[in-house]
Amino acid sequence: TLGALVALLVLHGSARIAPALVTAIAFNPDTPISFHPDIRVVAFAVGLTLLVGVGSSVPPALLATNFAPFLALKDAGAVGWRQRWSPRRTLVVGQVAGSLVLLCGVVLCLRAIQRELDQDVGFQPESLVVTSLDLEQAGYGPDTAGVGGEETRRRLSVLPGVEAVGLIDGPPLAWERGGVVTDRLEGHEGIDVTFGLFEVGPRCFHALGIPILEGREATPADVAAGRRVAIRIESFARRYWPGQRVLGKVIEYLKEKHEIIGLVRDARLETVRHAPQPTAFLSPGFTSFALSPTFIVRAKGHSGPVANAVRAELAQIHPRLRESSVQTLREVMDASLSAQRRVLDLLREMAAVALGLTLLGTYGLMTYLVKQRTPKIRINRLVGARRL
Repeated sequence: TLGALVALLVLHGSARIAPALVTAIAFNPDTPISFHPDIRVVAFAVGLTLLVGVGSSVPPALLATNFAPFLALKDAGAVGWRQRWSPRRTLVVGQVAGSLVLLCGVVLCLRAIQRELDQDVGFQPESLVVTSLDLEQAGYGPDTAGVGGEETRRRLSVLPGVEAVGLIDGPPLAWERGGVVTDRLEGHEGIDVTFGLFEVGPRCFHALGIPILEGREATPADVAAGRRVAIRIESFARRYWPGQRVLGKVIEYLKEKHEIIGLVRDARLETVRHAPQPTAFLSPGFTSFALSPTFIVRAKGHSGPVANAVRAELAQIHPRLRESSVQTLREVMDASLSAQRRVLDLLREMAAVALGLTLLGTYGLMTYLVKQRTPKIRINRLVGARRL
């Protein structure tokens, strides 16, 4: 009865937390879900309480009707296997086993998330700050956004503690983008080729810290001249041009031809869960990129102070840029795993309750066994037995 009352109180107290946890795993999070207990929940708890009470009381009562004094005086340790594997002991063993499985599952989930955060992504995220801007709110239009973005990049690059600033079309390691398809890849014309796609601006790879193996990355002169260039990662070259020199090859995407000017080392830029896939980095060719640029700021040391300096500088550039998203890349990575963390918080609470029940059940079982053997121990002491 006390357990049922505590469960109803916990359910009532967690009515605000549970919907957020379900939203993280529900297929349709817009469906209204209520966790406030109603009469049906209370009736179920009362019925289950009565069932457990009767089920726990009837078997001992039936055993008491078959009391045999002679067997009770015998050594409790000499009883057969039926007593050793009685239903109550089986329940305790099942409780301990189930609780340990749940506890081990939580530990494994914790290790899996920590392993994902510690995954080698091909560069050092600890010193990176990601800044996403909306230049349209700051008064820039399609014709002036490019100049405004370059001026913002220049001002951020001269801040104290900043090593480099690059441009990209969205925060890295934030979500899985999927792939695009083209049938106009040099050497594979007429065949659908799938690859990942990023739009990058000048000094992006220098800011990320991803080494360029061959060629170079895009420069402000390429962007100003409207030159369509592309950069590939190692896995792209290995899959589609094995053993060939990739510099100078051409890929056509959305009726625009991009000349490959560089080859960079493999890196995870979409999510930390998946290995690097064949990916192309194209020079920006869309108005949305100029109006909503994302700056990658590499700090010389820790990224925290640089993030504060970036926020202050954006507020000086334009008051409306004060509301821009400024995060360290580690915060972006943590946010991408927020759903797993919420589910893990629920599992952690369940594991804590299960561990407490396991300790309580084990203590009760050991106390019961000791009390069973107490008469035998007293008799042995009376006839002269000594302690070991």
